[in-house]
Amino acid sequence: MTIRMLIVDDEPIICQGLRQTIPWDSIGAEVAGVAYDGIEALQFVAAQPVDLVLTDIHMDGMDGLELAQALKERHPQIRVIIISGYEEFEYARRAIRLGIEDYLLKPVPIEELMAMVRRIGREISEDAELRKKSEREQWLKWLIQLVQGGGVMQSGMDPPPAPVHGLPSYRVVASQLEDYAAWTGGQPEETRQAVRPVWESTVHTALKNLDQEVVSFFHHPNLLLSLCIGSRKPGRMEWVMRPWRKLKTPSPEPPPAVRRFGGILRLRGRIS
Repeated sequence: MTIRMLIVDDEPIICQGLRQTIPWDSIGAEVAGVAYDGIEALQFVAAQPVDLVLTDIHMDGMDGLELAQALKERHPQIRVIIISGYEEFEYARRAIRLGIEDYLLKPVPIEELMAMVRRIGREISEDAELRKKSEREQWLKWLIQLVQGGGVMQSGMDPPPAPVHGLPSYRVVASQLEDYAAWTGGQPEETRQAVRPVWESTVHTALKNLDQEVVSFFHHPNLLLSLCIGSRKPGRMEWVMRPWRKLKTPSPEPPPAVRRFGGILRLRGRIS
């Protein structure tokens, strides 16, 4: 995950120096833009996604601490690094009160700044993974309740917030394996179980290539239900199904039973 960073300083030469002289891409960061005061910074983050704001503390108009306060109120997910030429205790105390742990004094040690951004990027990625896991668990719980209720949304069963921008669309894809009963007759249970994650991964990969968020569960040993959440509708079913005609295994040398199983994937799903 590449974190997007906004640099804020009322001296253009400082902004450009921080933007152009530090190899941010080497630590998984990119400079999304620069702003020359707190108001401009707030306008920027309102219009574009930003993960981290690197700001000077002393600026005309809205200073760095006032900017940090406004970000905390309006965009609490954005992390802030304060850079200051002041060693006065009052500035540090105000920063601590705002929950800002990342505070550097000028002249900024480049290695220390890069290490700080790298650490924050790692923390942001870990937080994003936890949020995504929680969202998937909520959606999976909702999908199972919907199926168990015969496809009827009961009172109080509103879907969780959609993990996409814009107006979301919802589709359900049901996938089955042709001749499943004949195939399972000669296969041990562990082989049948081993195919499921490959099957599910194949379906998820194809749908994610269409910009869909996907959660799935096996309603039956030969019925995988996948809920697709996207900001646009997938195309015609034939086009959506094309990548799934054959079940691919992630291993270059899959077990023989899985390899034999590979050619018989057919999706009889309806997007509904």
